[in-house]
Amino acid sequence: MGIGYWGKKEQSMQTFQSEHQNVPTKKYLRTGDLGRVLDRKLFITGRIKDLIIVAGRNIYSADIEKTVESSSEFLRPGCCAVIGVPEETLMEKGISVQETSDQVGLVVIAEVRDGKSVNTAIIQQIQTRVAEEHGVAVASVKLIKPRTISKTTSGKIRRFECLKQFRDGTLNLATEPISVKRTLMRSFTTGSCREGKTPRPQLSSTPISQNTKLSKQEIIHFLQKLVSEQTGISIEKISATEGLVSYGIDSIGVVRAAQKLSDFLGVPVGAVDIFTATCIDDLARFSENLLHKSQQQSVSAAASHNSEIEMHSDKPEIEVSGFRKMGIWLLQFLAIIYASTMLVLPAYVSVSACLSLLSCTLKLTGQTPILSYLMPLALAPVAWILCMLLTCLCISLFGNSFLQPNYALNPEISIWSLDFVKWWTLYKVQQVAGRVLGVHLRGTVFLKFWFEMLGAKIGSLVLLDTIDITDPSLVSIGDGSVISEGVLIRSHEVKNGTLSFLPVRIGRKSSVGPYAVIQKGSILTEDSDILPLQKTDGATLICTDKASKMNKGEMMSEFEDKTSKELEFLYHLAGIYMFPFTLIAYAALFATIPSNPATFALSVGMIYLVHGLILSFLTCIATRFLAGKPDFQRTQLKIWFQHRIIVFCHLKFTHLLSGTEAICIYLRLLGAKVGKHCSVRAINPVSDPELISIGNGVHLGDFSRIIAGFYSSNAKFWSKKVEIQDNAVVGSQSLILPGSLIEKDVILGALSVAPTDYVLQSGGVYVGSHQRPIMVKNLLSNHSLDERIEEMDIKYKKIVGNLAGNLAVTTMKVKFKYFHRIGVGGKGVLKINSLSADDDARIDARGAAIRILKDDGSNALLDLTLKTGKAFYARTIADFSMWLVCGMPAREEHVKRSPHIRDAVWDSLRNADSYSELHYYSNICRIIRCKSGQEMYVKFKIRPINENIGEESGKVEPIGILPPETGAIPRDLNDTRPLLFLADDFQRRVNSPGGVRYIFQLQYQVVPNDENERDTILDCTRPWDQDKFPFIDIGEIVIDRNLNAEESQRLEFNPFLRCHDVDVIRATSCSQSASIDHGRSLIYEICQHLRNGTPLPQSWKYFLEQSDVKVDLSGCPMASSVSSKNQESQEQKTVLSFFSH
Repeated sequence: MGIGYWGKKEQSMQTFQSEHQNVPTKKYLRTGDLGRVLDRKLFITGRIKDLIIVAGRNIYSADIEKTVESSSEFLRPGCCAVIGVPEETLMEKGISVQETSDQVGLVVIAEVRDGKSVNTAIIQQIQTRVAEEHGVAVASVKLIKPRTISKTTSGKIRRFECLKQFRDGTLNLATEPISVKRTLMRSFTTGSCREGKTPRPQLSSTPISQNTKLSKQEIIHFLQKLVSEQTGISIEKISATEGLVSYGIDSIGVVRAAQKLSDFLGVPVGAVDIFTATCIDDLARFSENLLHKSQQQSVSAAASHNSEIEMHSDKPEIEVSGFRKMGIWLLQFLAIIYASTMLVLPAYVSVSACLSLLSCTLKLTGQTPILSYLMPLALAPVAWILCMLLTCLCISLFGNSFLQPNYALNPEISIWSLDFVKWWTLYKVQQVAGRVLGVHLRGTVFLKFWFEMLGAKIGSLVLLDTIDITDPSLVSIGDGSVISEGVLIRSHEVKNGTLSFLPVRIGRKSSVGPYAVIQKGSILTEDSDILPLQKTDGATLICTDKASKMNKGEMMSEFEDKTSKELEFLYHLAGIYMFPFTLIAYAALFATIPSNPATFALSVGMIYLVHGLILSFLTCIATRFLAGKPDFQRTQLKIWFQHRIIVFCHLKFTHLLSGTEAICIYLRLLGAKVGKHCSVRAINPVSDPELISIGNGVHLGDFSRIIAGFYSSNAKFWSKKVEIQDNAVVGSQSLILPGSLIEKDVILGALSVAPTDYVLQSGGVYVGSHQRPIMVKNLLSNHSLDERIEEMDIKYKKIVGNLAGNLAVTTMKVKFKYFHRIGVGGKGVLKINSLSADDDARIDARGAAIRILKDDGSNALLDLTLKTGKAFYARTIADFSMWLVCGMPAREEHVKRSPHIRDAVWDSLRNADSYSELHYYSNICRIIRCKSGQEMYVKFKIRPINENIGEESGKVEPIGILPPETGAIPRDLNDTRPLLFLADDFQRRVNSPGGVRYIFQLQYQVVPNDENERDTILDCTRPWDQDKFPFIDIGEIVIDRNLNAEESQRLEFNPFLRCHDVDVIRATSCSQSASIDHGRSLIYEICQHLRNGTPLPQSWKYFLEQSDVKVDLSGCPMASSVSSKNQESQEQKTVLSFFSH
């Protein structure tokens, strides 16, 4: 029996030498069985090793296996195994897992009957049945041949052996599903064909599922059809702005919808994702992003999901000899010479032509001193334009014609091939030419012509404000699109020694925000909108919803476009003509090279410094003149011309001043407001300095970008003031957009965005590059984030935020407690208040709240909430939110699968004759830290001092699956007792001699080391076994005075109030059992503050604003310090209260 424990001392101690908590001297054997005691009889229900926790739920393999076996007649009964597989293993095999799955996915391994063909319908049927009956998604289904599943000699399924075979890929899989087409390939050597493999990389990398090209409207139509099928409502009456739950879809319907949506998309979608979506449109947008992110995994995932036969590529790694590498290096050296020739030749021709023309002009006009200076200045722009034109022609004739690969025939090229050297040469020539020459064409029609000459397909009325377009021949841009500043469009990727290409297509009237990255294979549909600093991952992008686009109507336009479209071409030409042609200056400099190298180097440095200072000075004067007065409306030509001058000066000289005080002086001369002691690193050219305000002590990290204006839809330039207040820090490569306000002491993380018209609150630490950055922390005490919020993950925050928002709206409307309404109160040795419903005769759950004070009675030490019944109906905050929004049919279906939930609901109801004759339980655990360092989980209870009053007092026998929709059974028609007879009875008992007395008890158990065991213990839907963990008396509660209604109404109980010795158990995810206490404490406090008009901490206000619920907080006072709420609560003296749910 113990052979497997030989040499494993720790495991042997845990198994054979375990000590009973109540009898330390007694040893017992830990068998690992799960069981339940009913009527003093022990029933073994399974093994703890077979327990799988998925998405925070306890899943028993045997339950799922029975469902799988009954789902299809093609499966052999008793020959099925359900195992939990770690997410890492599934991802290695190309199987996607839901984000809420707790890093574990369910895998079904089932035998098929003899002679039965295998098809994908069986797999889909298994997944659907499991999702509908158990509410969990199956990550993968493996169908194996008959009599091949691993079993013991007694016929039991060896699940761990099945897991090992799945991990090692040694399962004896059945034949391939007949619905999957077989692919034939021809061998490279023999010409024979083999099934299931392909040597062509482009075939193996092509997505199998066509659903990756779904549009957003198609997803919305599918969801509307799904709602129509489940509710019977016609599609025409289903609005995309309403949520699925609002149409009466219950939790079972949500699970079914999640499964069907997952099948439709080919990507797993969790039920909680559907619940947290604000509307159908929001869910469609979420599905679009999920589909986009999962495309890279779609090939292997779709193959594994649909055919369930794993196909691995046998493409061998090609060894490259050292001789071949040396040959490629030599070719690259020659390629550099060829590329330099293509770049220098146009410059040489243009300079020679300019000098010849200058010489002829001076001969005709004579040696007039004034003309000798003016003529070179007048001819320089001509040579500049000629150099641009000749460079484009040279790249087109000698670059694209000879160096550009055939993208259709060779979509993938080895980096150790001649084709790669040719492509690299062309790529570098285009890159250098763009950065030296093309950068000055930004925002003009000439940049469009530039890329068209290089091979790009660009429609009419397209505005390009970027030069970072690689492989122009693979880029297609539709009519009316706008590509903003700094956008990178990349059509290639080098990975694993292979250069691959995929075209990029941008649809009509699309808008790409500043410094976004469009990667290879991206397809932007018509009217798409890519937010600033976002990156596409090569999937098809759907048109962004109009509501998510920038509200341009609210922005301030810095100009009115009064210029005529017919003259726009001439204006651009005139602007370019005014640029000095530095090549002539360099040619003149090198014409008389000093013989001494040191003298030459020093002369060049001095001349360049003087040239840069003069250029900067002239740029400042021109910028001030073009900017005009603050209220002056400029034309588009002036704005464009100002931008070109500033960019030119930045590229030629001022970028060298980054990191010094000189850059701050330069920005002030341009018109920006820059404070003292600022650190400005390598930033972008600030094109609109008059709209920039930077406070004292600000740090702008490397390659951070300040954009006060950029081109948006219809090629309009929109701009607005940008303000960065004192001591703010902007991280590396972050982006600050027009209208953003960064308050004092803000830290904006690296690669983050300060959105348009957005305020980053003082002291906040922000990260994120989506529509709104996330404040992860606040460094100032008066805006400190609640520690509970800081500990939550994103999904947890969303659920708690939505719950708090909904309850906050209700609280602000009715101005009284939503869940626990005040009844009566009393005061004695421990102060109390009593809460009840409007009618005490209703059979409802009864509750109590206890406040434990310090010895001196001045401050509260602990607040506890208790209720009748030993268990609660929701294990996690996610379950709680789902229960609130679901209708009665969905709840009934839920408790059919989880009978213990039904028991918890009915056991909480009490048909009471007196509050003083009931037992109250905390249901939720706290953690106690002993002086010895040991930690224990505890649950609290109060019982009447009369031991004859048992736990069954007032218990209600179930009369249905669940109580009515309201959760309480209405008053009997023949019941003539007063509405608040329980409150009156309690007041009489308190005023009687001796008052009301209770015994305060607790039960405890040691905190286990295993995380899964801890979560199981914290499950508030399952009470602890009182035989193993009996309640211990720890104190007596005496109540001898009543509180009046006003005193009771002012009472505030803080479930998060705790001390080091008795602490709240923290939760970071909504799937953890501790989240029901951790999350609800925040919700209760927010509602209490709103109800009583107590100043609301800034962090809570921000938390509510981030939720999907619109809460009007305009009339709510803001707290100057979070600590003020503690002072408010400490004035209360109440320790015990009673209420009805």
